[in-house]
Amino acid sequence: MPLKAGTYMILNSHFQNTLGFSSNLEGTPVTANALAVGDSPSVYQLWRVKQYRGVDRYDIQNIGHELYANTHAKAQTGEFVRSRPPPVQHLWIIRESSHPEEYTISTTDTYRYWGLTDDGMETAVCLSENANDKRQWWSFISTPVPDPSPAPAPPAPAPVPPATTSSAPTSSVPASTSQNPNKQWWSFIPTPVLGRSPAPASPAPAPSVSGTIAIKNHAGKYMKVTRTNGLEFTSSILDDNAKFTVRSREDKIALIGNNGKHVNMYYVDDVKCEGPDGGLNVRVVYRDLAKVCFTISGYQGQNGQTYYLSSDAGNAAYNGSLAVKRLEDETCRFAIENVAPPAPRAKITEKVAIKTTDGRYLKVTSTNGLEFISYTLDESAKFTVQFKGHFIALIGNNGKHVNMYYIDDVKCEGPGGGLDLGVAYCDNGRVSFTISGYQGQNGQTFFLSSIPGNASYHGSLLVKRVEDETCHFEIENL
Repeated sequence: MPLKAGTYMILNSHFQNTLGFSSNLEGTPVTANALAVGDSPSVYQLWRVKQYRGVDRYDIQNIGHELYANTHAKAQTGEFVRSRPPPVQHLWIIRESSHPEEYTISTTDTYRYWGLTDDGMETAVCLSENANDKRQWWSFISTPVPDPSPAPAPPAPAPVPPATTSSAPTSSVPASTSQNPNKQWWSFIPTPVLGRSPAPASPAPAPSVSGTIAIKNHAGKYMKVTRTNGLEFTSSILDDNAKFTVRSREDKIALIGNNGKHVNMYYVDDVKCEGPDGGLNVRVVYRDLAKVCFTISGYQGQNGQTYYLSSDAGNAAYNGSLAVKRLEDETCRFAIENVAPPAPRAKITEKVAIKTTDGRYLKVTSTNGLEFISYTLDESAKFTVQFKGHFIALIGNNGKHVNMYYIDDVKCEGPGGGLDLGVAYCDNGRVSFTISGYQGQNGQTFFLSSIPGNASYHGSLLVKRVEDETCHFEIENL
Protein backbone atom coordinates (compact mmCIF):
# COMPACT_ATOMS: atom_id res chain seq x y z
CA MET A 1 0.00 0.00 0.00
CA PRO A 2 1.25 3.56 -0.65
CA LEU A 3 3.15 5.24 2.14
CA LYS A 4 1.21 8.01 3.86
CA ALA A 5 2.72 11.40 4.52
CA GLY A 6 4.02 11.75 8.06
CA THR A 7 7.01 11.89 10.38
CA TYR A 8 9.09 8.71 10.40
CA MET A 9 12.21 7.02 11.62
CA ILE A 10 13.63 5.24 8.54
CA LEU A 11 15.21 1.82 9.23
CA ASN A 12 17.16 -0.37 6.83
CA SER A 13 15.30 -3.69 6.60
CA HIS A 14 18.49 -5.78 6.55
CA PHE A 15 20.77 -4.00 9.03
CA GLN A 16 18.09 -2.29 11.17
CA ASN A 17 20.17 0.91 11.24
CA THR A 18 18.39 4.26 11.27
CA LEU A 19 19.06 7.17 8.89
CA GLY A 20 20.12 10.72 9.73
CA PHE A 21 22.39 13.64 8.90
CA SER A 22 25.56 14.06 10.99
CA SER A 23 25.96 17.74 10.04
CA ASN A 24 23.94 20.76 9.01
CA LEU A 25 26.28 21.54 6.09
CA GLU A 26 25.10 21.30 2.50
CA GLY A 27 26.32 18.16 0.74
CA THR A 28 26.46 16.01 3.89
CA PRO A 29 25.69 12.35 3.02
CA VAL A 30 22.68 10.60 4.53
CA THR A 31 24.22 8.05 6.90
CA ALA A 32 23.01 5.05 8.90
CA ASN A 33 23.71 4.33 12.57
CA ALA A 34 22.64 1.70 15.06
CA LEU A 35 20.07 2.73 17.67
CA ALA A 36 20.42 1.13 21.11
CA VAL A 37 17.50 -0.95 22.40
CA GLY A 38 15.25 1.26 24.51
CA ASP A 39 16.60 4.53 23.08
CA SER A 40 14.38 6.93 21.20
CA PRO A 41 15.59 8.52 17.97
CA SER A 42 16.79 12.12 18.11
CA VAL A 43 15.23 14.77 15.91
CA TYR A 44 18.25 14.33 13.61
CA GLN A 45 17.08 10.74 12.95
CA LEU A 46 13.50 11.72 12.13
CA TRP A 47 12.19 12.58 8.69
CA ARG A 48 9.20 14.50 7.42
CA VAL A 49 7.85 12.68 4.37
CA LYS A 50 5.48 14.66 2.15
CA GLN A 51 3.48 13.10 -0.70
CA TYR A 52 2.95 14.80 -4.07
CA ARG A 53 0.46 14.33 -6.84
CA GLY A 54 1.50 11.61 -9.21
CA VAL A 55 2.59 8.03 -8.72
CA ASP A 56 4.37 7.41 -5.40
CA ARG A 57 6.29 10.71 -5.41
CA TYR A 58 7.59 12.14 -2.13
CA ASP A 59 10.14 14.53 -0.70
CA ILE A 60 12.14 13.56 2.41
CA GLN A 61 13.23 16.26 4.87
CA ASN A 62 15.26 15.82 8.05
CA ILE A 63 13.47 17.23 11.10
CA GLY A 64 16.51 18.27 13.13
CA HIS A 65 18.55 19.96 10.39
CA GLU A 66 15.61 20.84 8.07
CA LEU A 67 17.67 19.59 5.10
CA TYR A 68 16.25 17.61 2.19
CA ALA A 69 17.62 14.31 0.93
CA ASN A 70 18.87 15.17 -2.53
CA THR A 71 20.85 14.07 -5.57
CA HIS A 72 21.47 15.63 -8.95
CA ALA A 73 19.63 14.73 -12.15
CA LYS A 74 20.62 11.47 -13.86
CA ALA A 75 22.31 10.14 -10.72
CA GLN A 76 24.07 6.81 -11.20
CA THR A 77 25.03 3.70 -9.23
CA GLY A 78 27.50 4.34 -6.42
CA GLU A 79 26.62 7.98 -5.83
CA PHE A 80 25.71 9.19 -2.34
CA VAL A 81 22.40 10.72 -1.27
CA ARG A 82 23.28 14.14 0.14
CA SER A 83 21.72 17.11 1.92
CA ARG A 84 20.37 20.24 0.28
CA PRO A 85 18.87 23.17 2.22
CA PRO A 86 15.41 24.63 1.56
CA PRO A 87 13.88 25.82 -0.64
CA VAL A 88 15.45 23.20 -2.95
CA GLN A 89 13.33 20.06 -2.83
CA HIS A 90 13.91 16.72 -4.49
CA LEU A 91 11.29 14.13 -5.34
CA TRP A 92 11.80 10.40 -4.79
CA ILE A 93 9.71 7.37 -5.71
CA ILE A 94 8.75 5.37 -2.58
CA ARG A 95 7.07 2.05 -3.35
CA GLU A 96 6.23 -1.01 -1.32
CA SER A 97 8.54 -3.94 -2.02
CA SER A 98 7.49 -7.56 -2.35
CA HIS A 99 7.40 -7.67 1.46
CA PRO A 100 4.54 -5.73 3.11
CA GLU A 101 5.46 -2.45 4.83
CA GLU A 102 9.01 -2.50 3.51
CA TYR A 103 9.69 0.06 0.82
CA THR A 104 12.21 1.02 -1.87
CA ILE A 105 13.31 4.64 -2.38
CA SER A 106 14.51 5.50 -5.88
CA THR A 107 15.36 8.38 -8.19
CA THR A 108 12.58 9.42 -10.53
CA ASP A 109 14.68 9.45 -13.70
CA THR A 110 17.38 6.75 -13.52
CA TYR A 111 15.63 4.41 -11.02
CA ARG A 112 18.60 4.00 -8.73
CA TYR A 113 17.69 2.76 -5.24
CA TRP A 114 18.81 3.81 -1.76
CA GLY A 115 20.90 1.13 -0.09
CA LEU A 116 23.63 0.33 2.43
CA THR A 117 26.81 -1.61 1.71
CA ASP A 118 27.42 -2.63 5.35
CA ASP A 119 26.23 -2.06 8.92
CA GLY A 120 29.13 0.17 10.02
CA MET A 121 28.41 3.36 11.91
CA GLU A 122 28.10 6.42 9.65
CA THR A 123 27.75 4.24 6.53
CA ALA A 124 26.54 6.52 3.73
CA VAL A 125 23.44 5.73 1.71
CA CYS A 126 24.46 5.14 -1.91
CA LEU A 127 22.48 4.39 -5.04
CA SER A 128 22.15 0.91 -6.53
CA GLU A 129 20.49 -0.68 -9.54
CA ASN A 130 19.27 -3.57 -7.38
CA ALA A 131 15.78 -3.30 -5.88
CA ASN A 132 15.46 -6.94 -4.79
CA ASP A 133 17.90 -6.99 -1.88
CA LYS A 134 16.79 -6.20 1.69
CA ARG A 135 19.76 -3.85 1.95
CA GLN A 136 17.77 -1.66 -0.46
CA TRP A 137 14.52 -1.97 1.52
CA TRP A 138 13.38 0.46 4.20
CA SER A 139 10.84 0.47 7.03
CA PHE A 140 9.09 3.73 7.87
CA ILE A 141 8.32 3.80 11.62
CA SER A 142 5.79 6.53 12.43
CA THR A 143 7.34 8.55 15.27
CA PRO A 144 6.10 11.77 16.88
CA VAL A 145 8.56 14.62 17.14
CA PRO A 146 9.64 14.77 20.80
CA ASP A 147 8.78 17.91 22.73
CA PRO A 148 11.75 19.61 24.31
CA SER A 149 11.77 18.60 27.98
CA PRO A 150 11.64 21.49 30.46
CA ALA A 151 14.63 21.86 32.72
CA PRO A 152 14.00 20.29 36.13
CA ALA A 153 13.07 22.72 38.90
CA PRO A 154 15.89 23.39 41.33
CA PRO A 155 15.51 21.67 44.70
CA ALA A 156 13.97 23.71 47.50
CA PRO A 157 16.60 25.23 49.78
CA ALA A 158 17.19 23.53 53.09
CA PRO A 159 15.46 25.27 56.01
CA VAL A 160 17.65 27.59 58.07
CA PRO A 161 17.96 26.25 61.61
CA PRO A 162 16.64 28.58 64.29
CA ALA A 163 19.11 30.46 66.45
CA THR A 164 20.12 28.55 69.53
CA THR A 165 21.88 29.35 72.77
CA SER A 166 23.19 25.85 73.03
CA SER A 167 26.94 25.54 73.44
CA ALA A 168 26.99 22.45 71.18
CA PRO A 169 29.16 22.87 68.07
CA THR A 170 27.39 23.57 64.76
CA SER A 171 28.44 23.45 61.08
CA SER A 172 28.14 27.17 60.56
CA VAL A 173 31.28 29.19 59.68
CA PRO A 174 31.96 31.72 62.43
CA ALA A 175 33.49 35.10 61.67
CA SER A 176 37.12 35.41 62.62
CA THR A 177 39.84 38.04 62.87
CA SER A 178 42.60 35.45 62.70
CA GLN A 179 45.15 35.71 59.84
CA ASN A 180 46.02 32.01 59.95
CA PRO A 181 46.09 31.14 56.22
CA ASN A 182 45.30 27.51 56.84
CA LYS A 183 41.91 28.41 58.29
CA GLN A 184 40.83 31.56 56.46
CA TRP A 185 41.86 30.66 52.86
CA TRP A 186 39.64 28.69 50.46
CA SER A 187 40.11 26.71 47.25
CA PHE A 188 37.49 26.90 44.48
CA ILE A 189 37.44 23.64 42.47
CA PRO A 190 35.61 23.88 39.07
CA THR A 191 33.08 21.04 39.05
CA PRO A 192 30.46 20.28 36.36
CA VAL A 193 26.85 19.96 37.43
CA LEU A 194 26.04 16.27 37.44
CA GLY A 195 23.31 15.02 35.17
CA ARG A 196 23.54 17.83 32.63
CA SER A 197 25.20 17.43 29.24
CA PRO A 198 27.54 20.22 28.14
CA ALA A 199 26.29 22.45 25.37
CA PRO A 200 27.28 21.01 21.98
CA ALA A 201 30.20 22.70 20.28
CA SER A 202 29.24 24.97 17.43
CA PRO A 203 30.08 23.52 14.01
CA ALA A 204 33.08 25.00 12.25
CA PRO A 205 32.01 27.83 9.95
CA ALA A 206 31.78 26.98 6.28
CA PRO A 207 34.86 28.25 4.41
CA SER A 208 34.53 31.14 1.98
CA VAL A 209 35.45 29.96 -1.52
CA SER A 210 35.79 33.38 -3.13
CA GLY A 211 38.37 35.99 -4.07
CA THR A 212 41.88 34.53 -3.93
CA ILE A 213 42.26 31.18 -2.21
CA ALA A 214 44.80 28.49 -1.43
CA ILE A 215 43.71 24.84 -1.36
CA LYS A 216 45.22 22.31 1.06
CA ASN A 217 44.78 18.55 1.10
CA HIS A 218 44.40 16.18 4.08
CA ALA A 219 48.20 16.02 4.46
CA GLY A 220 48.62 19.81 4.65
CA LYS A 221 50.07 20.14 1.12
CA TYR A 222 49.04 23.04 -1.12
CA MET A 223 47.72 22.68 -4.65
CA LYS A 224 50.21 24.44 -6.93
CA VAL A 225 50.64 25.17 -10.61
CA THR A 226 53.76 23.53 -12.03
CA ARG A 227 56.12 24.80 -14.71
CA THR A 228 54.35 22.58 -17.25
CA ASN A 229 50.93 24.07 -16.41
CA GLY A 230 50.20 20.99 -14.38
CA LEU A 231 48.87 20.74 -10.83
CA GLU A 232 50.40 19.01 -7.82
CA PHE A 233 50.14 18.66 -4.04
CA THR A 234 53.78 18.27 -2.97
CA SER A 235 54.66 21.31 -0.86
CA SER A 236 53.49 22.66 2.50
CA ILE A 237 54.89 26.13 1.67
CA LEU A 238 52.43 28.81 0.55
CA ASP A 239 53.72 30.83 -2.41
CA ASP A 240 52.21 32.54 -5.45
CA ASN A 241 51.95 29.25 -7.34
CA ALA A 242 49.49 28.07 -4.66
CA LYS A 243 47.15 31.05 -5.14
CA PHE A 244 44.03 30.69 -7.29
CA THR A 245 41.52 33.33 -8.31
CA VAL A 246 37.87 32.24 -8.01
CA ARG A 247 35.39 33.18 -10.76
CA SER A 248 31.66 32.52 -10.20
CA ARG A 249 29.86 30.56 -12.91
CA GLU A 250 26.18 30.50 -11.83
CA ASP A 251 26.09 27.74 -9.17
CA LYS A 252 29.68 26.67 -9.94
CA ILE A 253 33.14 28.26 -9.90
CA ALA A 254 36.21 28.37 -12.12
CA LEU A 255 39.78 28.52 -10.77
CA ILE A 256 42.54 30.58 -12.41
CA GLY A 257 46.16 29.86 -11.52
CA ASN A 258 49.10 32.20 -11.12
CA ASN A 259 50.07 31.30 -14.70
CA GLY A 260 46.98 33.16 -15.91
CA LYS A 261 45.36 29.93 -17.15
CA HIS A 262 42.20 28.13 -16.05
CA VAL A 263 42.10 24.82 -14.23
CA ASN A 264 40.74 22.53 -16.94
CA MET A 265 39.81 18.92 -17.71
CA TYR A 266 42.50 16.88 -19.45
CA TYR A 267 40.38 14.18 -21.03
CA VAL A 268 37.96 12.67 -18.49
CA ASP A 269 40.26 11.42 -15.72
CA ASP A 270 42.75 14.26 -15.22
CA VAL A 271 42.88 17.98 -14.44
CA LYS A 272 45.63 20.49 -15.31
CA CYS A 273 45.92 24.31 -15.38
CA GLU A 274 46.38 25.23 -19.02
CA GLY A 275 42.98 26.47 -20.22
CA PRO A 276 43.78 29.69 -22.12
CA ASP A 277 40.34 31.34 -22.11
CA GLY A 278 38.17 29.07 -20.01
CA GLY A 279 38.25 25.78 -18.19
CA LEU A 280 36.58 23.49 -15.74
CA ASN A 281 33.52 24.63 -13.80
CA VAL A 282 33.27 22.82 -10.47
CA ARG A 283 30.58 22.83 -7.80
CA VAL A 284 31.65 23.47 -4.20
CA VAL A 285 30.15 20.96 -1.75
CA TYR A 286 30.68 21.56 1.96
CA ARG A 287 31.80 18.82 4.32
CA ASP A 288 32.39 18.52 8.07
CA LEU A 289 35.43 20.08 9.75
CA ALA A 290 35.27 23.11 7.43
CA LYS A 291 36.31 21.04 4.39
CA VAL A 292 34.98 21.20 0.83
CA CYS A 293 34.83 18.92 -2.19
CA PHE A 294 35.03 20.10 -5.79
CA THR A 295 32.56 18.06 -7.85
CA ILE A 296 32.71 17.69 -11.63
CA SER A 297 29.59 16.92 -13.66
CA GLY A 298 28.02 17.50 -17.04
CA TYR A 299 31.09 16.67 -19.15
CA GLN A 300 31.24 14.35 -22.13
CA GLY A 301 32.17 10.82 -21.13
CA GLN A 302 30.78 11.06 -17.58
CA ASN A 303 27.45 9.47 -18.50
CA GLY A 304 25.59 11.75 -16.13
CA GLN A 305 27.71 10.84 -13.10
CA THR A 306 29.38 13.19 -10.64
CA TYR A 307 33.16 12.92 -10.22
CA TYR A 308 35.51 14.44 -7.64
CA LEU A 309 38.75 16.38 -7.95
CA SER A 310 41.42 14.67 -5.83
CA SER A 311 44.92 15.52 -4.61
CA ASP A 312 46.35 12.28 -6.05
CA ALA A 313 48.71 12.56 -9.01
CA GLY A 314 47.16 11.75 -12.37
CA ASN A 315 48.53 10.18 -15.54
CA ALA A 316 52.33 10.60 -15.54
CA ALA A 317 52.31 11.01 -19.33
CA TYR A 318 50.49 14.34 -18.93
CA ASN A 319 53.48 15.98 -17.14
CA GLY A 320 51.67 17.00 -13.99
CA SER A 321 47.96 16.36 -13.59
CA LEU A 322 45.59 15.53 -10.75
CA ALA A 323 43.41 12.43 -10.78
CA VAL A 324 39.63 12.72 -11.06
CA LYS A 325 37.87 10.11 -8.90
CA ARG A 326 34.51 8.40 -9.33
CA LEU A 327 33.98 7.98 -5.57
CA GLU A 328 34.75 10.50 -2.87
CA ASP A 329 37.47 9.73 -0.32
CA GLU A 330 39.73 11.79 1.96
CA THR A 331 41.90 12.88 -0.97
CA CYS A 332 38.83 14.72 -2.33
CA ARG A 333 38.31 16.91 0.77
CA PHE A 334 40.16 20.20 1.04
CA ALA A 335 40.73 23.05 3.45
CA ILE A 336 40.42 26.57 2.04
CA GLU A 337 42.61 29.53 2.99
CA ASN A 338 41.64 33.05 1.94
CA VAL A 339 44.91 34.74 0.94
CA ALA A 340 46.25 37.97 -0.50
CA PRO A 341 46.40 38.07 -4.32
CA PRO A 342 49.73 37.05 -5.88
CA ALA A 343 52.25 39.61 -7.05
CA PRO A 344 51.58 40.93 -10.58
CA ARG A 345 52.78 38.53 -13.25
CA ALA A 346 55.56 39.44 -15.60
CA LYS A 347 54.25 40.75 -18.90
CA ILE A 348 55.95 39.77 -22.15
CA THR A 349 55.51 42.15 -25.07
CA GLU A 350 56.87 42.07 -28.62
CA LYS A 351 60.26 43.53 -27.62
CA VAL A 352 62.00 42.46 -24.40
CA ALA A 353 65.25 42.26 -22.51
CA ILE A 354 65.89 39.31 -20.19
CA LYS A 355 67.85 39.62 -16.93
CA THR A 356 69.10 37.27 -14.25
CA THR A 357 67.96 37.91 -10.68
CA ASP A 358 71.23 39.79 -10.04
CA GLY A 359 70.73 42.07 -13.07
CA ARG A 360 72.89 40.53 -15.86
CA TYR A 361 71.38 40.78 -19.35
CA LEU A 362 71.00 37.98 -21.89
CA LYS A 363 73.01 39.05 -24.97
CA VAL A 364 73.87 37.68 -28.41
CA THR A 365 77.63 37.25 -28.94
CA SER A 366 79.69 37.77 -32.08
CA THR A 367 79.69 33.98 -32.63
CA ASN A 368 75.86 33.81 -32.51
CA GLY A 369 76.13 32.48 -29.00
CA LEU A 370 74.31 33.62 -25.85
CA GLU A 371 75.73 34.85 -22.55
CA PHE A 372 74.81 36.56 -19.26
CA ILE A 373 77.88 38.61 -18.30
CA SER A 374 76.99 42.31 -18.68
CA TYR A 375 74.84 44.63 -16.56
CA THR A 376 74.47 47.10 -19.43
CA LEU A 377 71.44 47.21 -21.71
CA ASP A 378 72.49 47.59 -25.36
CA GLU A 379 71.23 46.45 -28.77
CA SER A 380 72.61 42.92 -28.35
CA ALA A 381 70.36 42.49 -25.28
CA LYS A 382 67.14 43.25 -27.17
CA PHE A 383 65.01 40.34 -28.44
CA THR A 384 61.92 40.28 -30.63
CA VAL A 385 59.15 37.96 -29.38
CA GLN A 386 57.03 35.82 -31.69
CA PHE A 387 53.89 34.45 -30.01
CA LYS A 388 53.06 30.87 -31.04
CA GLY A 389 50.00 29.73 -29.08
CA HIS A 390 51.18 28.60 -25.64
CA PHE A 391 54.82 29.19 -26.64
CA ILE A 392 57.12 32.01 -27.71
CA ALA A 393 60.15 32.25 -29.98
CA LEU A 394 62.99 34.74 -29.42
CA ILE A 395 64.85 36.50 -32.27
CA GLY A 396 68.12 38.27 -31.49
CA ASN A 397 69.45 41.52 -32.94
CA ASN A 398 71.49 39.33 -35.35
CA GLY A 399 68.19 38.39 -37.06
CA LYS A 400 68.48 34.75 -35.99
CA HIS A 401 66.29 32.61 -33.71
CA VAL A 402 67.30 31.32 -30.31
CA ASN A 403 67.65 27.60 -31.00
CA MET A 404 68.58 24.25 -29.46
CA TYR A 405 72.18 23.15 -30.00
CA TYR A 406 71.89 19.40 -29.63
CA ILE A 407 69.97 18.61 -26.42
CA ASP A 408 71.89 20.35 -23.65
CA ASP A 409 72.72 23.79 -25.10
CA VAL A 410 71.03 26.85 -26.58
CA LYS A 411 72.51 29.43 -29.00
CA CYS A 412 71.10 32.14 -31.32
CA GLU A 413 71.83 30.97 -34.84
CA GLY A 414 68.54 29.53 -36.16
CA PRO A 415 68.18 30.97 -39.69
CA GLY A 416 64.45 30.47 -40.29
CA GLY A 417 63.11 29.15 -37.01
CA GLY A 418 64.21 28.02 -33.61
CA LEU A 419 63.29 26.97 -30.14
CA ASP A 420 59.69 27.18 -28.92
CA LEU A 421 59.82 28.15 -25.25
CA GLY A 422 57.10 27.78 -22.66
CA VAL A 423 56.75 30.60 -20.13
CA ALA A 424 56.25 29.62 -16.49
CA TYR A 425 55.46 32.36 -13.98
CA CYS A 426 57.41 32.36 -10.71
CA ASP A 427 57.22 34.36 -7.49
CA ASN A 428 58.15 38.05 -7.40
CA GLY A 429 57.13 38.67 -11.01
CA ARG A 430 59.81 36.43 -12.49
CA VAL A 431 59.58 33.77 -15.19
CA SER A 432 61.31 30.60 -16.27
CA PHE A 433 61.55 29.33 -19.85
CA THR A 434 60.59 25.68 -20.30
CA ILE A 435 61.74 23.39 -23.11
CA SER A 436 59.70 20.30 -23.98
CA GLY A 437 58.67 18.09 -26.86
CA TYR A 438 62.14 17.70 -28.39
CA GLN A 439 63.82 14.49 -29.48
CA GLY A 440 65.88 12.97 -26.71
CA GLN A 441 63.89 14.52 -23.85
CA ASN A 442 61.75 11.39 -23.33
CA GLY A 443 58.70 13.46 -22.49
CA GLN A 444 60.46 15.50 -19.78
CA THR A 445 60.48 19.27 -19.38
CA PHE A 446 63.87 21.03 -19.29
CA PHE A 447 64.74 24.62 -18.33
CA LEU A 448 66.84 27.34 -19.94
CA SER A 449 69.51 28.55 -17.48
CA SER A 450 71.95 31.44 -17.28
CA ILE A 451 74.93 29.06 -16.84
CA PRO A 452 77.45 28.85 -19.74
CA GLY A 453 77.14 25.67 -21.78
CA ASN A 454 79.67 23.52 -23.60
CA ALA A 455 82.80 25.65 -24.19
CA SER A 456 83.45 23.98 -27.55
CA TYR A 457 80.22 25.54 -28.91
CA HIS A 458 81.72 29.08 -28.64
CA GLY A 459 79.04 30.64 -26.48
CA SER A 460 76.02 28.62 -25.47
CA LEU A 461 73.72 28.45 -22.44
CA LEU A 462 73.19 25.27 -20.47
CA VAL A 463 69.81 23.49 -20.50
CA LYS A 464 68.98 22.07 -17.06
CA ARG A 465 66.90 19.02 -16.16
CA VAL A 466 65.90 20.45 -12.77
CA GLU A 467 64.82 24.04 -12.24
CA ASP A 468 66.84 26.21 -9.84
CA GLU A 469 67.55 29.90 -9.24
CA THR A 470 69.67 30.12 -12.41
CA CYS A 471 66.51 29.37 -14.40
CA HIS A 472 64.57 32.40 -13.06
CA PHE A 473 64.58 35.64 -15.03
CA GLU A 474 63.20 39.17 -14.95
CA ILE A 475 61.59 40.72 -18.02
CA GLU A 476 62.04 44.31 -19.22
CA ASN A 477 59.55 45.35 -21.88
CA LEU A 478 61.11 47.72 -24.41
